Amino acid sequence: MTDRYTKSNSLGVDILGSVYLAEDTMLQRRVVLRQIEYGEGKDKGSRDDEWRKDFAKRAGMLGAMQHPNMVTVYDINLDDNGANIVSQLVEGQTLAERLAEGPLAQLGVYRMASDMLEVLHAAHDSEVFHGALHTGSITRVDRASGGHRYLLMDLGLNQLASMVRGEKVKVADPVLMAPELHEVGHDATAKSDLFMLGQLCYTALVGGHPFSEKSSEECQEAYQTEGIPHLESYVQGVDPDFASWVMSLVEVDPEKRPKDTSAAMVTLHTIKLDEPAPNVPGETQAIPAYSGDPAATAAQLVTAAQVVAPGGVKGTITGAQTQNSQPGILAQREKKEKMVMNVVIGGLVAVLVIAGLVLGLRGGDEDKGATESAVNETPTTSEIAKSSGEGELSTISQGEVSIGDEVLINSVEEQETPESINLNGRNMVDWFVGSEIPIGSNSTQKSDGDYLIRVEPIDSAEEFSMENNPIRFKAGGQDYLPRAAILGDKKSGYDVKISIPSEKAQSILVNLYLVQKSCDLLVDVEGPNPSSGGSKQISYVKQGVISVPVEITSPTPGSDYTIRIEATSTSRLGQHMVGVSGVVIDAF
Repeated sequence: MTDRYTKSNSLGVDILGSVYLAEDTMLQRRVVLRQIEYGEGKDKGSRDDEWRKDFAKRAGMLGAMQHPNMVTVYDINLDDNGANIVSQLVEGQTLAERLAEGPLAQLGVYRMASDMLEVLHAAHDSEVFHGALHTGSITRVDRASGGHRYLLMDLGLNQLASMVRGEKVKVADPVLMAPELHEVGHDATAKSDLFMLGQLCYTALVGGHPFSEKSSEECQEAYQTEGIPHLESYVQGVDPDFASWVMSLVEVDPEKRPKDTSAAMVTLHTIKLDEPAPNVPGETQAIPAYSGDPAATAAQLVTAAQVVAPGGVKGTITGAQTQNSQPGILAQREKKEKMVMNVVIGGLVAVLVIAGLVLGLRGGDEDKGATESAVNETPTTSEIAKSSGEGELSTISQGEVSIGDEVLINSVEEQETPESINLNGRNMVDWFVGSEIPIGSNSTQKSDGDYLIRVEPIDSAEEFSMENNPIRFKAGGQDYLPRAAILGDKKSGYDVKISIPSEKAQSILVNLYLVQKSCDLLVDVEGPNPSSGGSKQISYVKQGVISVPVEITSPTPGSDYTIRIEATSTSRLGQHMVGVSGVVIDAF
């Protein structure tokens, strides 16, 4: 180990090695230093040039991974004792620590799932698979704007430790591990990572896991014979679509799970949560108590052993790996006592929520449950009129716009197996496909749609017809191939214009399917008044088609909205391509 890093405090020891809080003397910052010692089967003679080359390749892949939802690895090196891994210090709360307080509200689980899908997608794209997700793998940190951001703490660490030790190092929790990984010779895949992410979502919603008292062999048998019980068996109030999405991830048969993270993200982002009720311990948790001790916790379903994640924050490995259990959720006694308090607090919260709506306030923390839901939902025109006795909208701002995170639907490299977007069903009210050029007159739109969608190039840009596109649209038994795009070396793009019917006041979700090649994109929304707009910069990552959700809450009936998609940063990236492959409007 070089003299650059100076240890200060021990953060603990786990199955992977010792972890220290350290000081980077060159950059004057605190870091986490993990030391993994060579195993008995890894003598100096076996650490030949080929082994070092393989280790350098694996370490380089981890060091090159940069993502806002993943702890950053700063440095990896070898010395006579083993490997030293220097990573970002993250001060937050692991999922294990959070679950010790009770289950998460479904909105918090939704956000965790979204963040984890983003980072897993980036990892899988680099052929890096986790294979051992557990409740200590995820840490959440506060966002300045409210709510939390979720970070993956230990990507690739068990594989790296196995190389250093010269033996298979298993960090995975047998309760949460994908069934196929229990079998010898099965390596981690995208689908096994999706299974374990689904398990974490399941555990977070319930506050425990029904198989936590089972051994590895018993877990494997339980999954193969009965599968995991449906969420509805243990928790109430979860949105049916979100519950179905979680259950699709934890299918025992890998072929029944989403094919990859992209497919899982597309489905997840079509789900709109309105949080009708908070997921509060004692009210919605329905896991039966154990027959032994009547004061047993509902989540003695989660037994915990302390483990230190790479960022230095203590977490837990659940399940049958330890006999030194400690309660993971509030005890049933405590829950009964808190139920009375919850009723009192609930009344106070209701008063605060009503006051917040009148003042136009908005919440931001996913753990606020029903409070956040009620504050975040803008009433429709009819609801406001009913509550006030008048049709005036003086205190409620309509047409609020929010732009969600983009998702890569499919890349050009994979266009030989294009993604198919089904335009049938859901709460869809209108759709548009840029099937031909010029896009304004030769495109396809829902024949009985209520919303008028017009798409046209900006600045008289010249369009061209793409021969291939990595996505297709399906509607009414037909396939539509989007072709319209603009190729150029200066700023260019499209205006998507949406007219709200005069008799409609429902909120809508506009899903934009955009071609992005060699340029960043600016998505800018203009509404009927200055407060009903928004913009977002989308950085270029990979050539292909991305989906960008634009939510318009309670738009003013008869109003118009213009969504401009404009290529930016073109002078740095050279010739670019931008296109509007499709526009899909869902109501909620």
